[in-house]
Amino acid sequence: MFLRILKKDLKRKKTMNIILLIFVTLSAMFMSSSVNNIISVATGIDYYFEKAGLKDYFYISRYNNGTNYAEERLKSISSYKEYKKEDSVMFTSDDLSHGGKKLIDSSRSSLLMPVDNAQIKYFDSENNEITSVPEGKAYITSMLPNDAGLREGDRICVDILGTKIEFEYIGKAKDAFLGSGFVNNPRILINRSDYDKFLENKQIYDSKRAAVFYIQTDDTASLQEDMSGISGIYFEGDIGMIKTTYIMDTLVAAIFLVVSFGLIIVSLVVLRFTIGFTITEEFREIGVMKALGLPNGDIRRLYLIKYAGIAAAGSLTGFILGIPFGNMMIKQSEKNMVLDRENIVPIGLACSALVVVIILVFCYRSTAKIKKLSPIDAVRDGQTGERFSKGSKLVLGKSRLGLRGFLGANDILSAPRHYGIITLVFTICILLVMILATTANTLKSDSLIYLFGVTESDVFLSDTATVFDVMAGVKTSEEADTEIEDILRENGMPASVHHELWYRLPVITDKRETTVVFLKCSKTKTTDYTYTEGTAPAAKDEIAVTDSIAEEIGADIGDKVKININGNIREYMITAKFESMNNLGKAARLHEDVEIPDSLISSSFHAQIDFDDHPDDDEIAKRIEKLKDIFDTSEVFDKGGFVDDCTGVGSTIADVKNLVLIISIMIIIMISILMERSFITKEKPQIALLKAIGFENRDIYIYHTVRFALTVAAAAIIAALVCIPMTKLTMDPVFRIMGATKSIKYELKYAEIFGFYQVIIICSTIIAAFMTSLYTVKIKAQDTASIE
Repeated sequence: MFLRILKKDLKRKKTMNIILLIFVTLSAMFMSSSVNNIISVATGIDYYFEKAGLKDYFYISRYNNGTNYAEERLKSISSYKEYKKEDSVMFTSDDLSHGGKKLIDSSRSSLLMPVDNAQIKYFDSENNEITSVPEGKAYITSMLPNDAGLREGDRICVDILGTKIEFEYIGKAKDAFLGSGFVNNPRILINRSDYDKFLENKQIYDSKRAAVFYIQTDDTASLQEDMSGISGIYFEGDIGMIKTTYIMDTLVAAIFLVVSFGLIIVSLVVLRFTIGFTITEEFREIGVMKALGLPNGDIRRLYLIKYAGIAAAGSLTGFILGIPFGNMMIKQSEKNMVLDRENIVPIGLACSALVVVIILVFCYRSTAKIKKLSPIDAVRDGQTGERFSKGSKLVLGKSRLGLRGFLGANDILSAPRHYGIITLVFTICILLVMILATTANTLKSDSLIYLFGVTESDVFLSDTATVFDVMAGVKTSEEADTEIEDILRENGMPASVHHELWYRLPVITDKRETTVVFLKCSKTKTTDYTYTEGTAPAAKDEIAVTDSIAEEIGADIGDKVKININGNIREYMITAKFESMNNLGKAARLHEDVEIPDSLISSSFHAQIDFDDHPDDDEIAKRIEKLKDIFDTSEVFDKGGFVDDCTGVGSTIADVKNLVLIISIMIIIMISILMERSFITKEKPQIALLKAIGFENRDIYIYHTVRFALTVAAAAIIAALVCIPMTKLTMDPVFRIMGATKSIKYELKYAEIFGFYQVIIICSTIIAAFMTSLYTVKIKAQDTASIE
């Protein structure tokens, strides 16, 4: 008997069961793919680093007259177990071309190295270890191949100080040390014989060689002290810092995980609503079964069997679809990392089984209503005739909404639980899009410029080659600024130019000695920068530090520390703290009058250009295009573009936002169809009554559509009210990891955030509800007397 009842029910409730099956499939798909990705991302970096063979501490050091001072010091100390060294040749984006044109503009330094000297493991796009490279061919790490649009088989040319060799690009390589999205320093892996050709050039041998050191140690603090004060080092960090640089790569995966969990919640909430709604709707069948003598337990078991079958079919389908969906979600992270994806099948099956259990729990709890139903309910059409309160406080005679608007609003207020669930679902979908859009806009706005330790300027020009010349002693920093100023003056754009220079200097306290990255610009004043505590350094013996540095050296505002500048050790007082996303929050600032030789420069930001005539934004945009032609580079930015270039993920998050928008619209459309179809089935007698008293079909279409329009409008208002608090709650911790210790000022584009996206979602909801309401045309006035 049970099987006959189930068979008839599945046929008679075909539409509702199909919709229910779709939501079960979505729940299983999101659950299995999200949990798999959580495990992959959470353990992925450690798995990747172990597979690549990374050590505990790292240095990148230049050779000076054939000597690498970092290696000389390593040979004389004992605070490490072992070190490995990769010899390389430094080059810039100016040295790399494709088809006679510069391959890409990049402010990041690059390394050329023979693969047979690799001291860590590099992997190709298929996660196979790269152990050899044929002569005349090359792999490239980082995002450079993607940004340049390179395809396997393309020819690239490397021209360093007159030594020019053409290579065939054979694929992208994954570099655990320098290949993260935040660092993104390219390395070209080539054959030893090709590498030796570059070293035959004496200029390259004397001025372009560098070495990457991978050091194993149990005492990082002692190693830092022993290695402090060495010239020629332009990068150092421990494995914890390198892990943090992958924050941008894992951020995209984390966003997808948050989105997936949001959609899981949506699916399960709607699922519970649908099951409860269906059981409430089937009062006739339940009443008849009770009249025939079936106990409550058997009736509940009947529904459990039915939904167990739907849950099993949907979960299995969701598991199968979850594999490619999960791969798509984690694709961005896999571009730069080797992730452990070996257990996705058992984990996916376990998650799908969990979905079945959750659905059955929901179903069992929902079937508790069966106890309250009696055989008389089948006779009374599900109504007891008792009502102890008004459906809502709206009164038709006093309403200004019009008849159709009144009916829609009255339905919402009469069933707040049902419509509240719909509003919650719509709010989550809208909010996900708004949070991502706000984050993407912030990462591409000038509101974060203070976090990069620079002053606001009209234009930022990348000139890595010039900075390398200064570091190599070819020219002074003053000459580099003057050279750019002369070019600007010759082209009718007189301006002042300055660079924010980086220096790695030993800092000595009573507790320890370490090396700190200091920022300094002789053409600005310390009062031009933003500080979170204290006052800007006002004298040459005063400095400002970030919270990370203060914690590392064990000092605070008012304390004094010793700084070794080119052998001259002096005391400096900490007078202020500031936020910085430079070096992941580990930075300090010197007074502009402190004298430091150019030989101690370890890096620099873009050349900052301030035009003498103070042009407006439109004129600056025109001059940026002109400067791109003059300097033959695309790396010319306004303030917002500079921030976007430094963070490097604003555009990626914007792409994720667009995908989430599409998914949200699909979910909202499905929910609108499901809910409207359910309401039509339940309200068949009421709709028939409306037609009997003279309502036309179009009146009913509009009345039903108004309910969803009001619901999604309420969701849009709620999402707008909580957008900023929820953005801060979800995104502030990410910025904090990057060095922004205080709350971020998020960039709000009101027309986009509070207009464009809401309009798209509201219109999608209205269209879906209206199209589904057309089904009411099948209901006739005589259906008021029908119980079938």
